Formats: sequence, C-alpha cells, structure tokens
Amino acid sequence: MFPFASLSGVNRKVTYSLSDSADGFFSVDRSSGIIILEHPLDRELQSSYNITVKASDQSIVLTLSSFSTVTITVLDINDNPPVFERRDYLVTVPEDTSPGTEVLSVFATSQDIGTNAEIAYLIRSGNEKGKFRINSKTGVISIFEALDFESCKDFYLVVEAKDGGTPALSAVTTVNVNVTDVNDNAPTFSQAVYSAVISEDAAVGDSVLMLIAEDLDSPPNGQIHFSIVSGDQDNEFSVDPVLGLVKVKKKLDRERISGYSLVVQARDSGTPPLSSSVTVNVDISDVNDNSPVFTPANYTAVIQENKPVGTSILQLVVTDKDSFHNGPPFTFTILTGNEEEEFTLDPHGVLRSAVIFKHMVSTEYVLCVQAKDSGKPQQVSHTYVQVRVIEESIHKPTAIPLEIFIVTMEDDFPGGVIGKIHATDQDVYDVLTYTLKSEQKSLFKVNSHDGKIIALGGLDNGKYVLNVSVSDGRFQVPIDVVVHVEQLVQEMLQNTVTIRFENVSPEDFVGLHMHGFRRTLRNAVLSQKQDSLHIISIQPVAGSSQLDMLFAVQMHSGGFYKPAYLIQKLTNARRHLENVIRISAILEKNCSGLDCQEQHCEQSLSIDSHSLMTYSTARISFVCPRFYRNVRCMCNGEYCSLFPSHHCTLCNRIHFIPLMQIRRGISIQSTKARLADAWWELISQAGEELFMFTDVNGSL
Repeated sequence: MFPFASLSGVNRKVTYSLSDSADGFFSVDRSSGIIILEHPLDRELQSSYNITVKASDQSIVLTLSSFSTVTITVLDINDNPPVFERRDYLVTVPEDTSPGTEVLSVFATSQDIGTNAEIAYLIRSGNEKGKFRINSKTGVISIFEALDFESCKDFYLVVEAKDGGTPALSAVTTVNVNVTDVNDNAPTFSQAVYSAVISEDAAVGDSVLMLIAEDLDSPPNGQIHFSIVSGDQDNEFSVDPVLGLVKVKKKLDRERISGYSLVVQARDSGTPPLSSSVTVNVDISDVNDNSPVFTPANYTAVIQENKPVGTSILQLVVTDKDSFHNGPPFTFTILTGNEEEEFTLDPHGVLRSAVIFKHMVSTEYVLCVQAKDSGKPQQVSHTYVQVRVIEESIHKPTAIPLEIFIVTMEDDFPGGVIGKIHATDQDVYDVLTYTLKSEQKSLFKVNSHDGKIIALGGLDNGKYVLNVSVSDGRFQVPIDVVVHVEQLVQEMLQNTVTIRFENVSPEDFVGLHMHGFRRTLRNAVLSQKQDSLHIISIQPVAGSSQLDMLFAVQMHSGGFYKPAYLIQKLTNARRHLENVIRISAILEKNCSGLDCQEQHCEQSLSIDSHSLMTYSTARISFVCPRFYRNVRCMCNGEYCSLFPSHHCTLCNRIHFIPLMQIRRGISIQSTKARLADAWWELISQAGEELFMFTDVNGSL
C-alpha cells in the first residue's frame, strides 16, 4: 500500500516486513512495501489499526533497518440497521387526555456513524384513525385527536426507525397504547318518556314497569343506581336501585290522585357521578269502589194539583267519584212509596207526575229512590223524596216594564246580556218561565228560567219592542220591553263633556236619577228643541265612589256643540242640576295629576266597543262601552314627556338650540353648562342631542 524507494546496489535494496501485523489482519509485500488486508474489517468492532513496518537493507556485512508506524482508519459503510432499545412498548393513557399531550418516547440507535446513524421515526400502521403523531427526530409520540374509550380501547402502533444511509436500513417496534376509561358518559334511558297503567286496587309490591338505562362507560363508572327524585310526594312508589323496577309501595286511590308523573334519576358510580332523568307517567285505572252520591242526601218537592201528566217535579242530582265508565249513566228506580204508580222517574233522574194530583185526595208522598252506577260490580245508593201536593195557582204573575238603552260604536255591537226582567208571583211555589215571540229570536233571546235578555251582535240603530211574556204554568202575562239602540260617531267623541257625580253607584244613577237628570240636563244645555242629547257612557272612577257621565249635544243641523260652550251652560245651570244629584266636577278634559297648565293639556278619548258595561235595574237597563282618556302635556308641539316635568309649566318660555350651534368655550359639567346667567340642560329628542335653556328667573 505504501511503496518505499529501493537503493541501487545491494546495500540499497530494501525489503519490508511487519513487526506488528495487528493480529494478522494485515501483511506487507517484501519488495514493494504494499500493505495488504488479510481479513475482513468491522468498523463497529475496531475503527482503526496501528501497524509497525520494518524496512531493512540487504547488506551482507551489516544489515540496517528502520521502523515506521502506520495508522489505518476503517471507514464506515451502512451495514448496521437501527436497533430499538425495546422490542415493544406499553403505555396507559386516560381517555380524557388532551390533544398535544406526550404519551411516550421511542428510541433507536445505529452502530454506524454519521449520516448512516441519523434516525428518522414514523408510524407505519395502527394509526388509521389519526389519533396519534410522532416526532420524526425525537421519537416522541403524542395525542393528535381526542381519544374515546367507548370507541376504541387499545391502539397497536407499528413504529419504524429508518437510518440515513444509502440504501437506508430500518427497524420496527410495536407500541401498545391502552386507553383507560373516565366517567364521561351519563346514563341514557331506552325511552324519552315511560308510561304505565296500573289498577287502583293493585297490591303493595306489585310491579308497575321496568326502566332500562345504559352507560357506555366501563365498570365501575358504568354501574347505574336508580332513584325517584320527584313526583311521589306521598312515597307511594319505589324503584329498585339496581334493576330499575318500579313497584307499588302504598295503597293507591284513583279518586284522590288519578295519575302520577314521576321523575326517575339514573346515576352512575363515577367520580364525579353523572346522571340523567326520565319522566314516568303512571295512570291509575279505576275500579268501582265508590257508590253514587245524591246531592242533597234527601229531597223535598212540591207539585200543584191539576198539573198535567208528565209535569216535572224534581231533578235528582247524582255524582260518582269513580271514572266515567264506573259512574254514569245511572239507573234510577223507585223502590217504595209508588205503589199506585203516581210517579215516573226517567233515565236522567227527572221525577215526573204520572197522574193528575188532587190536594183533597193526598197531600204528601214519600218515595225511596235507588241510584245504581254502571260499574262492575255495580254500586248503589238510596235517597228519600218527600213530595207535597198543594193547591193550584190562584194569582197571576206580575212583571215590571223594562226599558233598555244600548250605546254602541258604529255597527260594532258585539252582543251580550242587556237586561233582566223582574217578575213575581204571590203563589209561593209557582215556577215562572219567560218566553219571547219566535219572530224576534233572530235579534234577541230571553232565558226561560231567569228572564235575562240577550241581544245578538250587529244591532242597527233604532227602537225595538219585544213581545215577552211570563207564565206560572196557569196564567200568562205579557211584559213591555223596549230596546233603544244608539250608535256613536267619531265626531261625537271629540266634543264630549264629563259630569262627575259624588257618592253614587252606576246602578243607583240608572235606576233613580237618570230619567230626571236627563230631563234637567236637556233644559240646561239644549239651545233648540230639535237639538239632541247623547249620553255616551257612565263609568265609575277607579279607586273612588265617584261616577263619570260622558255626553255630547248634537245640533239640529248635524254638527256638535263645542265642549267650552256646553261647560259654560252647565256652569250657569249647576244649581238646578244639583237639585237632582250632587255634582263633583264638570270636565272638558281630565288633566289631574299632570304638571302643566290647562292650555297645554291635550286629551284624546277612545272607546272599547267590545268591552260593554251593563247596569241593570228593575225598570231601566243601560248598556254602554268602556271609555279611556289619554291625556298628555304639550310643549311647543312636542310631548311634554320628553322634558323634565317642571318645565311643563314653562312651555311658552322654553327654546331649543341644536348642540352643533353651541359656540365653543362653554364648560360642560355633567349634563349642565352655564353661559352668563343661562343654564343649559342636555336632553335627547328624536335621536338628536339638543340644549334647552331658560334662566333661573324663567325669562330668556
């Protein structure tokens, strides 16, 4: 390998030999001095060798020699694959570990050096879901996406370590990632709502229904405990904490509580525990355990002699606490007291006459009546009915004529009760019935039992005379009922005046004072006989004993007198008016409580035609719509509600200047600024900031 020059001549002829051949790994050519490799080298076992070469001449007399040390460095080739420090790895990770958290590090080495020993790591398989990633340089494996124990409990990652040689050599290892459970799943019920039906005679311990809940977590996190958390105030049910079986704990009574809405909780055993709830609707089915009940317990009735067969004597009232299929319809039977069959009892419990009774024959009957329900087995109850036979009616009914005034807003009458007929009969046991002639039933109705008169919707303006009669079964008497309908117009509302009365109710005013006061009022305010007085509404003043009467006066020509004119005439005639009823005030507009002068108070009147007030007395009934006053203060055409209330009295002295026109140099503190003797107040109007000012004395 390293030639040495030969000297000419024998003395100059050199031969080479090795004093140290490195355990025979090397030899040298005697003549050329070339060092020869005798055995294969392994850099990883020995990276360099030192050999001693001897050079000798060929002198015959005296051989001379010298020595030289030769260092042989073994260069690396990529002949060693990487080797992992462990053949496989095992790591345990909770499922709630955050992405980015390091799980473990794998490490591999190579006996080679340099580029051949540069290791790069990658996950070859087992990471198809992309849950992990590995640092290619450090071998650190970390979580890339959130883990879920319920989806996958174990991951087997095959990690490869590849060196930088050419060609590259590699090695693999297995990383087993064991995901442990955390309590991240609440129990879930198999149904959103459970329903069950159980009989009210169910025995204690009977099963109602089985609840099924599942927890995806593993034990012990997934172990479920059931409990009733609400809906069972009297502890009438229980639930098996492990099985979820709901049972009857106490005797049930459907008549006391017909159904329950239980809230059952399923709670797991994790730390902290998770839970969910479900509603369990339990309907209690009825059994026929209640007898019919008569109300009252016993009855007394009368019937006049000579009444026709089939006359209604009495209506039996029966109730049953059981459900409808165990209660009505009831079966009625007269058990005793009807041996001569003078009475019949229909399926509805109406006792009727089966003969024409005579007071002289018998004055009293006592019947024992049985009511049987529809349940199985049937339950029965009994009552006693005392029927007295009295002499027939000898007096005619008497009735008071009724006049009804209806005020409505332009074809917008909703209908309703407008009055009640008052009739009496000297025969104590007479039952009065009221009838209306059939041709008038398209507009009005009369309740046959109590005499209430009902008007249907859409009545036209005008006068209606109703053909009403009252009968005691023997005598029939006609009654005079007159209905006056007056429709309001909008112009009338704009010219109203209010008279406020003291200590009078609406009914007393209508029944005792309205006719007389109307007559006196006409004399006071009507300028011509052809003018019309319109009483629009009467309405109690809230929170007091006062009463407001709203009216307007229409000219013969069609227009309306202005309120100011009417108030003047009322003021002049007030003494005459108070001879009829005491007057508290005469108002054009009610500005009480507003902090502004009369000339700055504006009132608008609204009528609620669907909210009718009916004031009914024996002779007169007055039906009118409810009215509302809307009053407000005005300041230079703007609502006073925009400004502080103390400025409403200074409306004529208030000026506004846009904020942009205020010249500079004014010191603004809070919302006020002072310029000479003027105070400025910052307000907001329609979204634009303005300054309003007046001096302390109220003059500009």
